[in-house]
Amino acid sequence: MSIVRNQTTYWNQVASQKAFGHPIDWGQLKDLIPRAVKVLDYGCGHGRLCGELWNNGFKNVIGVDSSTRMIEIARHTYPTLDFRIIENSTFPFDDEAFDVVLLFTVLTSTPANEEQMAIVAESERVLRQGGILYVSDMPLQNDKRNRDRYEKFSSKYGINGIFKLPDGGVMRHHEMTWIHSLLKQFQQLSLREIDVTTMNGNKAKAFQYIGCKA
Repeated sequence: MSIVRNQTTYWNQVASQKAFGHPIDWGQLKDLIPRAVKVLDYGCGHGRLCGELWNNGFKNVIGVDSSTRMIEIARHTYPTLDFRIIENSTFPFDDEAFDVVLLFTVLTSTPANEEQMAIVAESERVLRQGGILYVSDMPLQNDKRNRDRYEKFSSKYGINGIFKLPDGGVMRHHEMTWIHSLLKQFQQLSLREIDVTTMNGNKAKAFQYIGCKA
């Protein structure tokens, strides 16, 4: 089994071609955290969420991404916000530096178990006690198009839900049992299913998980 572990080149190549739209649940977020909290958006892409947070009164926000092209777009779109390039899944921040960590479509873009575990562990490390982890990502889909590509690539990657896009990116949709195992160190506050449009314009189901560092 060989699962790609660094897709920075891919994201640099397609950065201007993709649109990201998983929504923030403002109702839940405003009830959980005050506006003065420090927020890390890991895998910030074009900076959309950082911009939304800023416009909704969250002024202490940092967005990080391994794609230089994504960060270029983010800085151009939101020139007053703090965007940084990171090299890998080790976060360049001190322990308990943040009140909130966002992982929006990060797991689907990080297909290997080990990398996902490293990202979640780093998220826990940089969160203060009682801090919030907010994950928005993709479960296994039930439509034929997705079932067919899961089956096509299952023998190659060894995990149901990993598939390769026509443009070369390797993505992952998730068994929810894996998600619960991955996030078991957090206290679950909410979990809901939502409708989304994927970065390639397809309708899909997503899950949004909010947990607390105990």
